[in-house]
Amino acid sequence: MHYDELEQLLVAMCAGSRQDAGEMPLLSAGLAAMLFGAWIESHLYPDSRNFDIYRRSLRLFLARSFPDYAVPLTPSA
Repeated sequence: MHYDELEQLLVAMCAGSRQDAGEMPLLSAGLAAMLFGAWIESHLYPDSRNFDIYRRSLRLFLARSFPDYAVPLTPSA
């Protein structure tokens, strides 16, 4: 279920950017793998420092995949 929502969001982002829509399945699989991996790791090794690394890694993936969108690597406080 959440994969469908994730894919819909990525389709919308591809439509509004220079990202090749043909790469959408790869982007979707990559983002889903990162999210699932972060979820597993956070349960196996609960450490707040890891959460920050996972969050920043996901932001980097999105920023590199969708350069037309402003995806800050570190949120402003």
